[in-house]
Amino acid sequence: MPNNKSETIIYWAPGHSASDHFDLNHLYPELKSLYEDSVNKKASLTGKDNNYFLMCPAFSDLAKNTFVHRAPVDTHAILDFNRNRVNYVFGSPADENKHKVKLEFKHQPTLEGHNLIQYTWPILFFSEEDSMMATLTAPYFEHTVSQNYGAIIPGRFDIGKWFRHMNAEYQLWPGVTEIKIPANEALFYVHFETDKKIVFKRFIINREIERLRASIVGVSPFRKFARLSERYKVLEQSQSKQRILKLIKKQLVVD
Repeated sequence: MPNNKSETIIYWAPGHSASDHFDLNHLYPELKSLYEDSVNKKASLTGKDNNYFLMCPAFSDLAKNTFVHRAPVDTHAILDFNRNRVNYVFGSPADENKHKVKLEFKHQPTLEGHNLIQYTWPILFFSEEDSMMATLTAPYFEHTVSQNYGAIIPGRFDIGKWFRHMNAEYQLWPGVTEIKIPANEALFYVHFETDKKIVFKRFIINREIERLRASIVGVSPFRKFARLSERYKVLEQSQSKQRILKLIKKQLVVD
């Protein structure tokens, strides 16, 4: 547990279902902040402007609470939107044995001419705080290969009041029928709106947690696209948050 009020716990887990044939947790490295990532690339300069934006609180306060979610393997695929088929392209026959991240046709185009494809590499966050807004954005601080094919769909919700994973869904540029995402490329950033130091605790999703998560997201008393504030009340009024935390703490990798 954090030992002072300047720290806050965020629980996180690879978001794959416990019913999957393989355990993919080993393909998820520990989370690294955008600030840490930037410090590792800083230039060796001297003078009063040396590493100026790393020292600037306008950048550092944002970057220290922004974390990078990266791709585990090289992905290149031709997408047939008429038949909903994915044809993976490999650099050599040996590459066919590598893990393939599932590309899924989850939604019809929202904007005319922009097909949607989901890169299914989910991650799940949950906070002990009463409220903790988390915002998913494109990886705006580095050049990515995937941005040549489309843009990540952004979004935000309260991980202190809602229990669902985050995924990378791309809105492709008009006419694009393929996608390339190199291994270790940033898929998206997640920014947590807090002034406290974040203490991450990793857990493993089991069948009970997965069943609860799927039920919270999939079984709703509301109309489609109801306000998130209405959905938050479901967890609050049913004491589901206490149940979620109890289950998570039993599945911590390290206490």
